[in-house]
Amino acid sequence: MYFFFDDSLVRTVSSTDVPKHAMYLIFDIYVNPWYAFITPMPPADFIIDKFNYYTLNTDCDSITISNPSADYYNAIPARAIEKTITTKTVSGVSPTFNLSDSCTLRATDYILLDEGTTINSIGPGQFSAIVMPCPN
Repeated sequence: MYFFFDDSLVRTVSSTDVPKHAMYLIFDIYVNPWYAFITPMPPADFIIDKFNYYTLNTDCDSITISNPSADYYNAIPARAIEKTITTKTVSGVSPTFNLSDSCTLRATDYILLDEGTTINSIGPGQFSAIVMPCPN
């Protein structure tokens, strides 16, 4: 089990330590009252913009993405951890990732975005590329 904060790996739990029962998320922010002299003080409340929870598929193979919709978002296994990920322009059409698709590319060895690959910033969402170990 991998825990990420702002797309950075912050903790890993081995499969033998993962609970075999229901788990719940408790999100808590603590401000020490002895630091009341800090100005300006953080707000008393906040809004969580986004929280993602999902089980990652573990393909751990190499893929080339020319059309993110067909080659990655809807591929089998969908959005898996791959060995390597590369993008490639095919027939003059370059791969375009949309922020609104909230895409995270995960690979164990490397991720190579070919020249011409576009990250379309229209709409809310995110695009991340993370090199990480393949879970067993």
